[in-house]
Amino acid sequence: MPKVKSDDLIRELYNKVRDMILEGELLPGEKLTQEELAAKLGVSRTPLLRALQLLEGDMLVVSIPRRGMYVRKMSTLELRDAFQLRCCVEAMCSGLAAERMTETEIEELYAIFKPFENNKDAINVREYQHADHVFHNRILEGSGNSVINSVPMVGSVLKTTLQYGLLRLPQQTYDEHIRIIDAIAKRDAKAASDAMDYHLSMTIRTIEERMEAENSAK
Repeated sequence: MPKVKSDDLIRELYNKVRDMILEGELLPGEKLTQEELAAKLGVSRTPLLRALQLLEGDMLVVSIPRRGMYVRKMSTLELRDAFQLRCCVEAMCSGLAAERMTETEIEELYAIFKPFENNKDAINVREYQHADHVFHNRILEGSGNSVINSVPMVGSVLKTTLQYGLLRLPQQTYDEHIRIIDAIAKRDAKAASDAMDYHLSMTIRTIEERMEAENSAK
């Protein structure tokens, strides 16, 4: 029984620190001083360290020998590579979602972006970023692929890229999201897969433009 309680505490700390990272309370590159963080969360260092080790497996935290633990900061190249993996996985999942999602689940996809439908020129970026996160998670879940949804690395890649906020304006991606949902609603697996591929490929192009700018500045 004590071990179960310990595991529950570790999972609770994992969720809390993960949310602090994804919500920007802990920033990429920031050092995680375990004493201060443990005091802030009201726990000892032992379960906190275990939670941080789990987050390291999720690519949200990195341990640097003799220096300590830091919130992982991706290079632009790593960010591009992460989106390339997302593009492959999510394009496939969108096709599967078109075949497997229920009508209720599809209506829920539309509902995610409903608040922005008539206000595209003044979208709240923070709210839209949350909607984007929920949408992409629902696509993975809606694929009905038990392996994809049970492999930690798949979810980790999505979580990791979320730290960097929206890489394109909501006005650029709103219609792309709706196009994906429309294809799923029509049960057109190829169109859904192609629409997701286009959506994420455009973000990859944006990242590659940033890479070119960084290389030119050197």
